[in-house]
Amino acid sequence: MTSKGLYENILIELRKAKAPSLHLSDYLYWVNKGTQEYINERYNKFQIDQQVTDDLTALITGDIFVFNSNNTGFYRKDPTTIIAVSSGKRYNSSFVKFFTPENYWHMVGSHVTSYTKFPVKCYPAGYEYFYPSKRLNANTANGIITNAYLKPNADRVYHDFSNNSITNTRADLTYYFGDDRKYGIKEVSIDYLKKPEKIILTPVQVNLPVDNSMVIEFPEYVCNEIIKRCVKLILENSSDPRLQTNIPINQTIP
Repeated sequence: MTSKGLYENILIELRKAKAPSLHLSDYLYWVNKGTQEYINERYNKFQIDQQVTDDLTALITGDIFVFNSNNTGFYRKDPTTIIAVSSGKRYNSSFVKFFTPENYWHMVGSHVTSYTKFPVKCYPAGYEYFYPSKRLNANTANGIITNAYLKPNADRVYHDFSNNSITNTRADLTYYFGDDRKYGIKEVSIDYLKKPEKIILTPVQVNLPVDNSMVIEFPEYVCNEIIKRCVKLILENSSDPRLQTNIPINQTIP
């Protein structure tokens, strides 16, 4: 479905006597707000069952952050953009911190490739570990400081997020991996939901006989769910009494 098709379908849903007017600028506002509402609703139930996961398949993506030797790194999808890596100690562990990807929205999971800097236990220098990282919440953070069974290590890496102090638009991703005298991190594989594309439509595209507007990244049944939410928002904004019957009649489309 295209942006113009979405616009026309919303107009069809609103068509009645004294229907609220829908200017193009209003449509773009409501359709993007309705899209965000739908995605947030489905993300709250993400991976509960296969249908909910399939609903957001269009947004699932991933990238690999590779560390350089000079406190920098890069994402493999954009190797020309060098990202600064900061390090330090916290929670009785060493950490590294860097930007999330440009299109990052919500984390799904991540895996860390770490290595030994010199022989540790029965492992030789350069031995690589590949383990999923665990999200570090406030309760866990207090426990890992003194609990030897929870403390960060090469095979027990934690991650958390913080607002970037410079831009405040991209989150910082922090990984705790234990003692940096023994271990280092080679790369981090991140699976996440990307930001949805902003839906746009111009007056020229509306009036053209051939539809050349942007193609919506979601399957058609998801577009129908977005239409339902947009109609609800528009009817509520205009104080239309039809809102009382619109929501119970328009049930979730299987």
